[in-house]
Amino acid sequence: RKRPDMQLPDGIDAGDLVLFNRQCLKMSPFGAAVCFSAKLYCASKWDHVGIVVRDPDGSLHILDAGFGGVRKYPLLERLRRSKSDDICFRRLAVPRTNEMRQQLIDFTTEVVQAPYKKDTLEFLRILKTPNKAEAE
Repeated sequence: RKRPDMQLPDGIDAGDLVLFNRQCLKMSPFGAAVCFSAKLYCASKWDHVGIVVRDPDGSLHILDAGFGGVRKYPLLERLRRSKSDDICFRRLAVPRTNEMRQQLIDFTTEVVQAPYKKDTLEFLRILKTPNKAEAE
């Protein structure tokens, strides 16, 4: 569903997470499998996550990985065009510094346009239940 009137909560900043509860059945078969698997594996209604990036000019964006690769979108635009049932923000519990913001900008520059892995064997590997050491 479109959200043309959506506004950002106060205090959103670099490093905050945006969680999406998407409609798995409205996706392609592979996308639906990934969506359902994420919800099942994490025992959560959330199946997708993005990270908020604050550019040097102060504008907010979201770093988002999808089947088309890693992309950076204006945050409000991405949220308004989302068809997710629910969207939730999780704020970092630490004060942000300019150094932290710059490191996130540098990381974003490094990973934007990176392809998203669609390898079926890799997908099946991530579905296995982690042992205790892997989970910690």
